[in-house]
Amino acid sequence: MRLFAGDDWAEDHHDIGLMDVTGRRLAKARLPEGVAGIARLHALIGEQLGEDADEDDAGQVAVGIETERGPWVQALIAAGYTVYAINPLQAFPVPGTPRCARRQKRRRGCSCAGGHGAHRFPSAAGGCR
Repeated sequence: MRLFAGDDWAEDHHDIGLMDVTGRRLAKARLPEGVAGIARLHALIGEQLGEDADEDDAGQVAVGIETERGPWVQALIAAGYTVYAINPLQAFPVPGTPRCARRQKRRRGCSCAGGHGAHRFPSAAGGCR
C-alpha cells in the first residue's frame, strides 16, 4: 500500500484523513455526502498519488470506513481501492487524541492499539485484495 485513507462517516458528511506508509498526515477534509463528496475524495487521492498515477495505482490505496454499506462504499470498491469496514466500537483511538483521553477516563488504561474490528471487502473484480 502507498496511501491510507480513514473515513469517519456521518449522516451528512465524511471526515477524511490521508496518510502515507510512514503515518505522516498528507491531507484532511470534511466532504459532503453524495457524488460531489466522492468526486472530491478521488481528487484528493489522485493529488497524493501524483500526475503519473494510473488505474493500477488505485490498488495501492487502503480505505477504512465506519460502515459496510451504501453508495460511498460501493464507489470506493468500484474505484479499485482496498476497503475495510471498521467497527468504531471495536477500534481503539489514537494515543493523545481527545477520544482516547475520554476513553481513558472511563476505563483504566487505554491500550490505544489499532487494527481490531476491521472487515476487508472483496474488490469489484472479485475476491479479496
